[in-house]
Amino acid sequence: MNSLTANQIRLLRLSRGMGQKDVADKMKITVQRYSQLENHKKGLLPATQEKILKALGYTLEMAINYLNSIPPPPARQPAARARACCRAARAPAAAPSAPPPGAP
Repeated sequence: MNSLTANQIRLLRLSRGMGQKDVADKMKITVQRYSQLENHKKGLLPATQEKILKALGYTLEMAINYLNSIPPPPARQPAARARACCRAARAPAAAPSAPPPGAP
């Protein structure tokens, strides 16, 4: 069985418009316990993952298909480029140029 990450479980829950309490109630566990499961850093046990998916109304196949259909987030700017942009924005304004010849 494929294992879903905590972030993927969260995405699936949010795709259904459900809060943690909604899922916890369907699983007949406390919100605190569900939060621990959803924030678990390691993979969930297959039986626990099945229960969460059932509460969300997904099969594993449906969940994987949905997750694969989500476009990746936009690429982030490298830190060096972001710093250069900030420096350019903070650079002092150039001194005013000399008035044209013959100006009063």
